Amino acid sequence: VDRFLLRCLNEDDVWGTCRAKRTHESNVRVLTRLLPENLMLADLTTTVVKQLDQTLKDSGYAPASRRKLLGSLSAACRFAEEEGLMTRPKFPSVKVENEKDRVLSLDEEVVMLECIRARADAEPLRAWWHFERLVVLLLDTGFRLGEAMASGASRIKRKRWVDQKGRWHEGTWLALPKGTTKNGKARDVPCTKRVLVILPELNERARNGRWFPWAMGSSGPLYLLQNIREDMKERGFDIDDVVLHTFRHTCASRLADNGMDLVSLRDWLGHSDIKITAQRYVHRMTGHLWVGAGILDGVNGTDGADGGNETDDGEVFSMSDDLTSGRDRTTTVPMGYC
Repeated sequence: VDRFLLRCLNEDDVWGTCRAKRTHESNVRVLTRLLPENLMLADLTTTVVKQLDQTLKDSGYAPASRRKLLGSLSAACRFAEEEGLMTRPKFPSVKVENEKDRVLSLDEEVVMLECIRARADAEPLRAWWHFERLVVLLLDTGFRLGEAMASGASRIKRKRWVDQKGRWHEGTWLALPKGTTKNGKARDVPCTKRVLVILPELNERARNGRWFPWAMGSSGPLYLLQNIREDMKERGFDIDDVVLHTFRHTCASRLADNGMDLVSLRDWLGHSDIKITAQRYVHRMTGHLWVGAGILDGVNGTDGADGGNETDDGEVFSMSDDLTSGRDRTTTVPMGYC
């Protein structure tokens, strides 16, 4: 089985193209480690598969990870069956609840950045300086971790575009080239003002064309986040359920909560299907329901009674050019030593 799984890495018909080869290699390493040694394809039965699933569960793998690993093995077995090497066993169905809906609150963001800076002062030899900027980048771009880790100065681009009213604009964007994203398609994301603040700093400290020092697939950022979880408990915040992907989900949720339409959100996040975007975020897009309150006020004969509701009559909100938390854009939160 282990030799056949290694062969599958070079077969595009099994797991797709090499775009996600690192993921497939990781899956193969886990599977070959947990499956019985010298297991023959013909001996890979439904019982063995169930035992593998139980081992994954006992080892602490989340349902989504178990489904991914079993799915990889199932695809390999299907390929082996097509070649007449085995009869594909039955695989258990792993139920995965909807992706974690944890969103970092604005207050949590403020305290997290403060804790990271405190760590940077106390442990100057660890990569806290980069971790702080990684968190900001993830929160303000919605990049997946791998997309951010592979980024560097070459991803920065200036773009000009025209809006629906015919007005021209120009700004700085971060470009993800074709083949570097999950769905393989290129996408560009505009830079917020606090991302613009950190770009020159990251460029100055970049190595080998990349902004961040960790190797692709490294657990370095996760270890740092684990430290911050403990630090935030001392400040009265429990973020044990916050993972690195939470920052992407937080970015998307903030966009949905504040009026971005579904198609634009899909393009921002780089989802391959708008159904994915709708399933995760359409329930947050409730601003259009506001008209219903006005309709019912008319039915109830209560026009003019605002009930404490207010309408923004064109007030313009602007963000500081300094790197701040999302909670208070008018209060500068210094980045510390750069």
